[in-house]
Amino acid sequence: MKGLIVKDLFFILFFYGLLLCIFIRFRFHGFIRGMTHYQ
Repeated sequence: MKGLIVKDLFFILFFYGLLLCIFIRFRFHGFIRGMTHYQ
C-alpha cells in the first residue's frame, strides 16, 4: 500500500464503477426482459 498513488486510486475507482455500471445495466435489462416475458 506504500506505492499507492491518488491516480492509481482514481483508476481503481473508475474501473470498479464501470464494472458495476455494466453489471447493473445487464441485470436491469434481464429484469425488464423477464417482466415483459411474463406479461
